[in-house]
Amino acid sequence: PGHRADRGDVVEAVADGSLHVGEDVAPERTLRDALRRQPAPHHRRRVGKRRDTHHGRDVRPARSGEQRRGGPDRVTEDGDAPRVDFGARRQPRERLLQILGALFAIVLGYATIAKEKHRGTLPLLLSRPVQRFALAGGKIAALATIWGLVVLGLAIVSAIAVTTIGGGTLTGTDLARLAVSCGFAWLYLVFWSAIAIAVTVLTRQLSAGLIISLLVWLTFVLLIPQIGDTMDPDNQVPGGLFAALQIQKPDELAVLAQFARFDSIRNGLEVSSVTKHFERIAFAFLGIKGQYNQQPLPVVWMAMLPYILTLTAATVASITIASAVTTRRALQRKQS
Repeated sequence: PGHRADRGDVVEAVADGSLHVGEDVAPERTLRDALRRQPAPHHRRRVGKRRDTHHGRDVRPARSGEQRRGGPDRVTEDGDAPRVDFGARRQPRERLLQILGALFAIVLGYATIAKEKHRGTLPLLLSRPVQRFALAGGKIAALATIWGLVVLGLAIVSAIAVTTIGGGTLTGTDLARLAVSCGFAWLYLVFWSAIAIAVTVLTRQLSAGLIISLLVWLTFVLLIPQIGDTMDPDNQVPGGLFAALQIQKPDELAVLAQFARFDSIRNGLEVSSVTKHFERIAFAFLGIKGQYNQQPLPVVWMAMLPYILTLTAATVASITIASAVTTRRALQRKQS
């Protein structure tokens, strides 16, 4: 009575609880005081489609990081540049690195020995006083340098793409996570190059060395990890099967307890592949795995310590084997 307030404002005030039905809103001052008690404009919600306002313009809220990867949301609320979800952006690159990177590492490792045999330069090379492990050590050191430069280039490109195209910011922790994951990627690539060198030296035919190396790559990079992922029901639905079915964590653990033996077999099959070890390390340090996202680096390091030791030991073993089998007798063996 005596004053007709804006209908939309009164409806929002009543819905928010700032005004009550039947309350006298005649004085303009009373209406302003009631409306002042509402949340800030950028926190208002409308039914159906959510729209936030920031500095007088509509801002579409970014999709929740929880929905993207099952981890905490890292998008800022104040409109500043969002902190980077580094893991979600790196996941496709890590998949390519562990599959195609291993393939290229095998090809380069094979080529370092096959080129010498095919060109007939080995007799000239071995006519010089070459030490026992000098030839193999030089080949592996050259490949390690190449892969170090490749991994460094990929890291720089990824960081630039995230900050420019993605519009995010990289913190010191993000850069540290990236550096650690790149270090283990370098170990992974050196491992496969050393394996290819050893196999090529031990085979009489060059084609056989390449075929055997590719069969090893096919088995331990593609088949075993894929079988393990297929046996995991939580990998069959984006975001996880239990999350899609809205099963709570206690119920999920109770269900998994009934299939403990099956899960042990599946996990044992997966960890028989060094590729799976590298994948788990990379996914943990980059935050792709939700449970490690935004966790301190020492916590992630301790959780991944068994896989780190396995990958490191496998790389050292492959280099040792490649150096041990690369002898004058093996290199001068005539092709059959």
